[in-house]
Formats: sequence, C-alpha cells, structure tokens
Amino acid sequence: MKKGSMKPSLSLIWGKMKSIKLEKLFLILFFGFGLLFVAMVPPGWNTDEPDHTYRIYQLSAGNLLSEPVISPMGNRAFGGDVPSGLVNLYKDAGVRDAGSKAVDKTQKARGLADTHPEMLSYKNDGTFTSINFSGAALYSPITYAIYIPVFLVGQLLSLPFFAMVIIARVIGLIATGFAFYFAIKYIKIGKWILFVVGLLPTTVIQAASVGADAPLITLSVLFLAYAMNVILAKGPTTIKQYAILALFGMLLTFMKLAYAPFVLLILAIPFITRNINRRQILLAVAGCVAALVPAIIWTMMVSYVDTNSNLQANFPLQKEFILSEPIVYLKTLFYTFFTPEQAPLEGMFGTAIWGSVTLPAIFTYVAVAASVLTIGIKDNREVTIKKNDNYRNVAWRIALLAVAALTVLLIATVLYIYSSTLYQSTIIGLQSRYFIPLIPLILLAGYGNFVKNQKIVKIAIVGAVLFMLLGAVAVMYHRLYQTLPLLLG
Repeated sequence: MKKGSMKPSLSLIWGKMKSIKLEKLFLILFFGFGLLFVAMVPPGWNTDEPDHTYRIYQLSAGNLLSEPVISPMGNRAFGGDVPSGLVNLYKDAGVRDAGSKAVDKTQKARGLADTHPEMLSYKNDGTFTSINFSGAALYSPITYAIYIPVFLVGQLLSLPFFAMVIIARVIGLIATGFAFYFAIKYIKIGKWILFVVGLLPTTVIQAASVGADAPLITLSVLFLAYAMNVILAKGPTTIKQYAILALFGMLLTFMKLAYAPFVLLILAIPFITRNINRRQILLAVAGCVAALVPAIIWTMMVSYVDTNSNLQANFPLQKEFILSEPIVYLKTLFYTFFTPEQAPLEGMFGTAIWGSVTLPAIFTYVAVAASVLTIGIKDNREVTIKKNDNYRNVAWRIALLAVAALTVLLIATVLYIYSSTLYQSTIIGLQSRYFIPLIPLILLAGYGNFVKNQKIVKIAIVGAVLFMLLGAVAVMYHRLYQTLPLLLG
C-alpha cells in the first residue's frame, strides 16, 4: 500500500457515511441483521418466548388474568389452557429437552427441518393443554399490545402457529427499530450512543423475539429521548410535555414495574431546569403519580401470582430480612455484582439464546470500546449543552445515574425476594438483558465532546458495529441455523 493511501480510503468511507443520516443508517443495519436473527433462531429458543406466546394467546382469547395450574413439579403455579398445536410447536423445536450444553442444543437445532417438518403446519385444532407459564402470568395486555393482534388475526385466518410466531417477531423488530430511529433523529444529544446501543447483538436479538423485552426497550428509549429533550429545553416545562412524559412512563411501568425509577426523571425536571415553583412541582408530581398508579393497580390485581422458579424462596421472610439487615443485604449486592462468584452482566455483549450462542471475548471488548467512544462524539446539531449553565449540565447527569442505580437496585431486590433462597449470599436470576435499557442512561451521563478526530472515531464505531453483528450472525448460523431452511421449505 502506498504511503498516504489510507487517507483517501477513509475520506471515501466518510463521504459515503455523510451521505446518509445516522438514523437511516441505523434502520438499514437494524432491519437487515434483525430479519436474519428472526429467521435463524428456532421457535421458542429466544428467552422465555414460549411462556410469552402462551400469555399472548391467553390475552387474545379475552382472558385477562391467568389461572392456577399444577406445574410439572407438582406445585401450585399459574398459566392456563393454550392450543395443543402451540405447545407441540415448542416441543418439536426442543425448547425444553435440548440439554443444557451448547453442543446438545446445536445438534437438536440442526435436526429440526429433517425430524420435525410438521412444525410448519400446527394450528388450533380445538384441543387444549393446561400449561404453567408463571413467569409471564404477571404481564398486562399493554406489554403485548403489538403482538395480540397477530394472534387474533392469525387465528381468524387459520394460520399455523409457526407463521404467527415469525410474524410477531417481525412486528417486535419493526416497533423497536422505529423507536430507536425516532429517538436518534430527535434527541438533542447522544445520537451515537443510541446508535450503538440499538445495534448491540443482544439488543437486536431481543427485538427479534416475542416477549416483553422488545416493548420494554422501545418504551425506555422513547421515554429517555423525550425526557432529555424536555430537560435541555429552554423555559418552563409545559402541561403537554408533562402529559407525554406521564404517558410514556405509564406504558413503561405497565410493562415492568421494576423500571419505575425512570419515572423519577419527571419529578426531577423542575429541579434540573431550576423552574422551582408551585405550578411546576404540582405538574411534576401529577405526572409522576399518573405514570405509576395504573401499574401499581395492575400489580395488585395480579398479586395472587405468588410463585416463581425457586420453590425454596420465602417472600415474607426475604422482605423482613432486607429491612432488618440492610448492611448484610448490601454485602449480598456487592457479592452479586463485584465478585466472580456470579457474573450477571457477563452476557451483556456476548451471549444470547439462553447462552446457546456465545460470542468470543473479543466481541465484548469491541462492544465496550464502541460504547465508550460514543460519549465523546459530537453531532452538528448537538449544541444544546453549550447553551446551558453548569448547574443544569451536572444536575441531569446526576439524575440519570441515580435513576440507573435505583433501577438496578430494584431489579436485584425483586429477584432476591422472589427467586433466591432465604439468606442466600448472591442474587439468583439476574440476566444481562434486564439492563439493556440502562446502558443509554449511563453513557449519556458521561456525554461530552472530547474526541478530537471525529471522522476516524465515527468510522471506527460503525466498523465495530458491523464487526459485532456479522460475528453474531456467523456464530448463530453455525449453531442455530435450522429455522431458515424451515422458512424456505
């Protein structure tokens, strides 16, 4: 290579990148790779996909609340009657009996097209099976609003359940993709942060599955983008802005009440913007209450669903232990997050499909590097921070970190109460996907224009994203490629 030839090459790449807006580039990559993930993952192999589709069917049939059933272990659980064809689809896909080792799952996945061609034709033939899906029994119709119409129309048209699952995956992918698209387009700062977080393999894979994660990520991104624009805007916050924030917050907490700390951003707005007067505080309190009360009412309605995966968990005693021994519980949190005994965040950038698809460590390093670089990237439209005083710029950063920390604490505490054995030294059940909505909060809190060579860094970030996604496709194709032949018939 001739000396100096690298510079023209970078200029050529930069010219191509500048010709397309960031949000459009995101949408192209997101849908391109997302559709591949939709097609390559066998039915039910995404996290909790069977339980979520059972609950979606239950809601589409007009049954708002789940019912008591007997679990395979003989204990009281919750679920309901679902079509036997849907149960058989996941049974043939090997969701429950594929084995815990990746090699066993790979062997099972690769045989699907040959050993179970009937997977494509299972329909609702009028026979039903009583199924335990306690993990999804708590979720409200709001959580599955984008999926319920698929099952309603699918059954009216007598579509196979395989087709309904694939269509529902695509719907979730579209909803998440456009949420990030509009957030990137309209957020005043941190566009590159959302670009990278939205294209992490774990984010795209969750969006390409049927469940609660895609809607949750969708609402968290929209809420954060709108909240940041309100926080950084000039003048007092209007009633309309508080109402929109309350709506986003209500939908978000309706999906998972553990993300209620997001709503505290509404309460913090008057103090961040220094519009501390009676009217602003009353509007903020009203918005916060409006966002939380419906979710709290729903939680009370489904409080009868009191079982989870760990039969040895004792909910009342766990709560009493946390309140009476807060220092000991803080040690439990420390052992959970900061010791190698349990690493709940190890799959943030490198695992998917219940650990069946594990990317080499280099992908985690690349993902972390790309994420960190985004906080120093400037966009031509991102001049808002310079117009604000130091107090506001510090206040919203502290607020974002506080919300992230409180959300982590709430998620961990809920899992300690409902999924961990009494007095256990670490928290069981934490999964990296729970923390995907928190990554933008943490990165935005460190946002600042400190990268000198913006051109090279932006090219490097796009290259890193492509490297991660191509790697995820390669590993997934190697291990779980069999749904694609099924689709092609």
